[in-house]
Amino acid sequence: MSRSAGSNRRLLYYYDGWGPFLRGGTPEALKESIDILTDSQITTVLLSPNIGQSVSYPSEVSQLSHWRPLSPETEADLKKGMGPFFTKVTHDVADLWRKQGIDAFKLMSDHAQERGLEVFTSIRMNDTHMLGLDDGDGPYTDPFYRDHPEWRIPPMGGAGRHSGGALNYAIPEVRTHRLELMEELLRRYDFTGLELDFVRGPPYFLSDRPDLEQDLYTRYPHFPRDLSENGIPIMNEFVREVRALTRRIGREKGTTITVCARVPSTLSGCRRVGLDPAAWHLDGCLDFLTV
Repeated sequence: MSRSAGSNRRLLYYYDGWGPFLRGGTPEALKESIDILTDSQITTVLLSPNIGQSVSYPSEVSQLSHWRPLSPETEADLKKGMGPFFTKVTHDVADLWRKQGIDAFKLMSDHAQERGLEVFTSIRMNDTHMLGLDDGDGPYTDPFYRDHPEWRIPPMGGAGRHSGGALNYAIPEVRTHRLELMEELLRRYDFTGLELDFVRGPPYFLSDRPDLEQDLYTRYPHFPRDLSENGIPIMNEFVREVRALTRRIGREKGTTITVCARVPSTLSGCRRVGLDPAAWHLDGCLDFLTV
């Protein structure tokens, strides 16, 4: 059943990264991934367009994953890291566009709406999946990431073969790039909502205490490396810009675009990585929060 008009009740189903494409690389299989939800109590499907710094749709702002040919060594690394099944799925999405001109992401979004579901796009705000492949030149990086190593946060513990630094949101160009990606998605597809997924993932800023960071990481490998409360004012202003963007596009399209955020599970944990969802609420930037 779909969400009743005026109701605040939602049941969300989040399709993570390549998840919506796991049934196969044909239009019929993609539609099946939506059809299995429509006879349930789910009201809203969330589609994530990005894995790493690349995306799963033909973008002019970023780049479609697997659009560029891979070296045999990178292909072997990818299969080792993701497994052959997931690797084939990722190739299928690019092949649909390359060979048939089918935008798999749009096909699923459109079909979900035809089946009466709300459709949100969920942006991974800083995904570092497999960014170290080919020394940062693999399928999960886009030109923006590859061209600007100086705008990254060095990975903790040294740069391994599959590690890659997250983007630094203290850099104005990084924030502008993310806004441009959101604008492209909201203009190209008829989403009713936008989720900012801050769980994928810290860090967003350089540490306020680099003198403590390495020592803590060495003694406690799972300790959060992020001690960056000084980034809160920057991220607050960015979230306000996101809200202004959705309102502007909503007015132009004659609709309302819901804005929500997915965040760590405590306010203190959020603040430690430069996030302040309480301030976003007080500023009127969010319609709801996913913890």
